[in-house]
Amino acid sequence: MIKNPLIKLVGIIAIVYFALFYDSGHKDSLKKRLSSKNIKRNIDHIKDKTVHIKQNIDKVKIYEEKLAIAEILIASDKSYQNLVLGFGNEAKCGDVVLINYNKLIDGINIPKSNYQITINYSSAFSEQLIGMKPSGVRKIFVKEDRDGLIEEFVYEVKLIKIITQNNEKNDQKCS
Repeated sequence: MIKNPLIKLVGIIAIVYFALFYDSGHKDSLKKRLSSKNIKRNIDHIKDKTVHIKQNIDKVKIYEEKLAIAEILIASDKSYQNLVLGFGNEAKCGDVVLINYNKLIDGINIPKSNYQITINYSSAFSEQLIGMKPSGVRKIFVKEDRDGLIEEFVYEVKLIKIITQNNEKNDQKCS
């Protein structure tokens, strides 16, 4: 180990000199790499990569949402997600309700207003209305068999009001 501080200082100066100024014409010299032009180019390159990474993160988030929906659909033939809970009495099997809904088919949103339906267990769509309250909004995921082809649909349903409540427990479609 060198003990003389003067020799250490001269050594450091020599290393810095050769690193910065030796063969400064070479494209990979430290002086060229630390030039403001190259630093700006590197920063711009990093910004471009950051934008690309953010776009990929957004794509991953969309994919994860679709995967979560697919997992819900795989777990059962029907499922739902409450978006707005609503207030008042809950709809039950046998109740006649008035709803508005949007059905998403091949990226096209098909709205249906003031649709009256009797809630029962014979329809995957209808069954998912059980437990909704007036002014509640629910996203419903349903698999439907269309001539042997299973199609998956997404509905966004708003329960407008419960028209009549079923008090009979003997309804065959509700057992």
